[in-house]
Amino acid sequence: MKSILAIPFFLFVLVIFSNGIVLADADLGEAEKEAAVYRLYTSYEHAFSAVRSISAREALDVYRQGKAVFVDVREPAEMEISMLPGAVSVEDYETRAGQIKDKRVIAYCTIGYRSGEFAEKMVEKGVMVFNLEGGILAWVWEGGVLHNAAGQAVKQVHVYAEKWDLAPAGYATTRFGFWQRLF
Repeated sequence: MKSILAIPFFLFVLVIFSNGIVLADADLGEAEKEAAVYRLYTSYEHAFSAVRSISAREALDVYRQGKAVFVDVREPAEMEISMLPGAVSVEDYETRAGQIKDKRVIAYCTIGYRSGEFAEKMVEKGVMVFNLEGGILAWVWEGGVLHNAAGQAVKQVHVYAEKWDLAPAGYATTRFGFWQRLF
């Protein structure tokens, strides 16, 4: 009887602790890490068929023209580490949506899944929100800068979990532990 109960527990532990370990392998080279960012985004993209994506390169151009508003859909603890320049939280965006209607609204998270969910909800409400392909990670791979809460440029990014620890060399990464992601 004990061995029958052990099998489901073993499978649960295996699934929980093996999630993403291969992609976050410390032995990946820079080109492999960058490719993994886009590969991961592509694997999620189909879930948001009504959402228009925007590449990090195009988002950088729109930002430099002063025509972008970035909506950071990540958790406050992630935003405390760093954000895209001038980014606002979902709550701030919802409060100021009328004031920024002439700008291109670009949602982002670590890789693009959570922001895709947000953009899809907005599209269902009739609001055009683009999803940043590859999220904050693609942004830094394309040379975009990050800022802390004081507006200072930083080389640190919160990558949520080990699976997405794919920042370029020169960036310090922070991620939630297993229990933080559960609660």
